[in-house]
Amino acid sequence: MFSKFGFLLRQGLRSIWFRPALFTVAALAITLITPVFDRFMPDAWEAVVKAETVDSILTILASSLLAVAIFSLSTMVAAFRAASDSATPRARPLVIEDETAQNAVATFIGAFLFSLLGIIGLATNLYDDTGQVMLFVMTLVLIAIVVVMLIRWIRTLSLMGDVGEAIQRVENAGLTAFKARLHAPNYGGRPARAFPQESWPVVTRQPGFVQVIDGNALLKVCKEQGVEIDIVTPIGAFSDPASPLVRVTGELEEDAIETVRNAFVTGPRRTYASDPHFALIALAEIALRALSPGVNDPGTAVEAVRSIERTLLGWREQSRQCEPEEPREGLYGPALDPAEMLGEPLLMISRDGAGFYEVGATLQAALAGLKAGDSEAFGKAADELSEEAFERARKAMAYASDVERLARKRRKSGFA
Repeated sequence: MFSKFGFLLRQGLRSIWFRPALFTVAALAITLITPVFDRFMPDAWEAVVKAETVDSILTILASSLLAVAIFSLSTMVAAFRAASDSATPRARPLVIEDETAQNAVATFIGAFLFSLLGIIGLATNLYDDTGQVMLFVMTLVLIAIVVVMLIRWIRTLSLMGDVGEAIQRVENAGLTAFKARLHAPNYGGRPARAFPQESWPVVTRQPGFVQVIDGNALLKVCKEQGVEIDIVTPIGAFSDPASPLVRVTGELEEDAIETVRNAFVTGPRRTYASDPHFALIALAEIALRALSPGVNDPGTAVEAVRSIERTLLGWREQSRQCEPEEPREGLYGPALDPAEMLGEPLLMISRDGAGFYEVGATLQAALAGLKAGDSEAFGKAADELSEEAFERARKAMAYASDVERLARKRRKSGFA
């Protein structure tokens, strides 16, 4: 079941500022509590570790890590731009949310602050001899953490901004979103129905894309107010005065109406959290950019088509293994439509890639794979799109031999 609080919490935790802020607080806390652990340090170590030694190490760390942190931030900005330019701007949030990148920047900033505070502590005689030993030990631990993070950061830098990596990130986000939707396919209620004639609309006060729907909050209103609620605008759709959030059958108090509105989180753009259709569209956009005259990279489009196929087949496999929650009375919501999930992104690619044999052949093979993987969910849509994609290609291809080769490929894939 989707939760508004959980969605907003995840958004905050994934923000680029959260980890650096957390590591900064941790560095401050470690520096201040270091003297508390004085009694655990062997007395013999006091003669080995001198304040000058600790101060020189901390000075080196402070001067170098500030430059490393700035370089890392500039590299991340370049990677964000590269993801937008080479893939699609819709892939940028996934690059921003990369845990390794955020942890690296947070580690470097936290280590810099720890070093700076340690130098200040030594200069102000905050630490006695035993405290200096403890600070030295903590510095050694910090160096080990920084080295490990640098190695991981170098590996991440080799991938950030790469179009193949962007495709993989979007695919993973799509599979995660599909999995989240399987537990409550109708937002905790029953399948969508025809709206009752006596129902009335509840319109959003903030037009935008629906990012999350708190089904529990809506079910609570249904139970307490004795009404029925039909969700009109599902996750991923745009809600405005012409597209209400829900239609209500029965009477609602003003406070309950506000509760219904607050169960929907709307924003200026779609998110990947519980919107798998958005991930599929993003994959299609990557293919369209690759097929543009300025790029002319059908290989990336082929990779995007296969990624869409894997995502959809992964969804159907998840659905066979997942037991959805027991639907409850009062709430009616639309489930994900397999035909729409398949049709829209692949139709976009078939339109722009109609003149490329490689793209057309891959589309026919992917549609055959989807039909074989779950004929009940994808069979009819795959048949229709296969025929439409072939007709588009037949009109766009300049050579009859390419059309014939594609026709043979289509027949080989199992389409008439």
